[in-house]
Amino acid sequence: MMRPELSVSHLPTEPLTASHQPVTSRGSWQFTAGLLSISTFMEVIAMGHLEAFTPLFLEHNLGVPDSDVPRWTGLLAAATMAVAMPFAPFWGVLADRYNRKLIILRSLLIGSVAYAVAALSTDVWQFLGMKLLFGLTFASHGIVVGAIAFLAPDKRIGLAIGLIQMMMPLGRSIGPVFGSWLIAQFGLRGMFAADALLTGAAFTMLLLLLREPPKSRDSTQSVLGRLGTVTRLILWQKAIRLLFILNFAVALMNSLINPFVPVAIDRVYEGENVAFVIGLTLAGYGGLAAVSAPIAGRLGDRFGPERVLLFAMIGLGLMAFGLTLATTPLQIALVVMVGAVPFGAQTTSGYSLLARIAPREHMVGIMGLSPMARNAAMLIGPLIGAAVAGIGLWAVFAAATVTSTVAVGLNLMLVRTLAAGSSQDPTVG
Repeated sequence: MMRPELSVSHLPTEPLTASHQPVTSRGSWQFTAGLLSISTFMEVIAMGHLEAFTPLFLEHNLGVPDSDVPRWTGLLAAATMAVAMPFAPFWGVLADRYNRKLIILRSLLIGSVAYAVAALSTDVWQFLGMKLLFGLTFASHGIVVGAIAFLAPDKRIGLAIGLIQMMMPLGRSIGPVFGSWLIAQFGLRGMFAADALLTGAAFTMLLLLLREPPKSRDSTQSVLGRLGTVTRLILWQKAIRLLFILNFAVALMNSLINPFVPVAIDRVYEGENVAFVIGLTLAGYGGLAAVSAPIAGRLGDRFGPERVLLFAMIGLGLMAFGLTLATTPLQIALVVMVGAVPFGAQTTSGYSLLARIAPREHMVGIMGLSPMARNAAMLIGPLIGAAVAGIGLWAVFAAATVTSTVAVGLNLMLVRTLAAGSSQDPTVG
């Protein structure tokens, strides 16, 4: 008999009726997916600028000494997570209980304000304030993915999530190239001002076009009660618990790689247009990752997302190890390209698997809580990176390599758990 945590019988085989759809507009799940994909793309473009060009902004606009840039890069990335983490548990259950559209809009509006603050910052402490404010934008992506997982037919869940996830690396791909052009035209401050306008436009689009139908308010549980129920599901159901731990390991690995790749390029590039080289490298990385996201979704629908996820863990580990040895911009770019496909596959596969094993009535709440593991890792990872950066950037990537080994082991445990679940008694585990 199949364990409750492994059952996929709770998944809808057709779009839900209007009274149960979490987020809907103009009738079809395809329209909603398209609308949220566009807004995600716009949001990620701006986030990609912040991730790729923060080291340059610190050095050239805020007067941070070159030797202190790696340390401040890690500390600033951690500062955002220090704010995001305490609030992350509540966004999903608030969206599930009250209004998902408002929670999604919250992220875009605060993000627009934060980028405006970045454009006006004159020292690193003001920029730190912006990064703290930016922490209030997190956790909306899990709500978006949960909504699409609710709406999509069972046989298209992986593809639907893959289309949303494709916007993440695609935005990071186009964003740095677009950002380098903005920097050339308007400077780094002008780029952040453009990001404020772009995120504001995404907010306006969803405000006008996204519809959430009236629904009966579930008053059987308070927000804290619903949060407790979701938390117990995560802790008690082995497959979900393992997936959350795996998400932590993957995010820790990524947080030891992504913020420091631009720093590594800046260290070894000897030309004049380092922003373009950073942008071009990240564009190739994001482009390959974007293409792989929906493909990973379809492969997961057919062969099981947990198996695609294992492939992604191994590939990311190879990228981390390669970065410890890279000494030229070309070597860094080639290694990053190796990791692009597994990077695009890992988020799609992780969310697809969670959608299949999470109880349907708590899916959005669990999806909303899923960033907790990622946020914790994104707080710890940059701090580890900042601490070991004094040894050398290779030490940061070596720490990511060790983390990837742990992630592969966790993934193998998850595969075995899922394989055994169909034959074990539902009371086991």
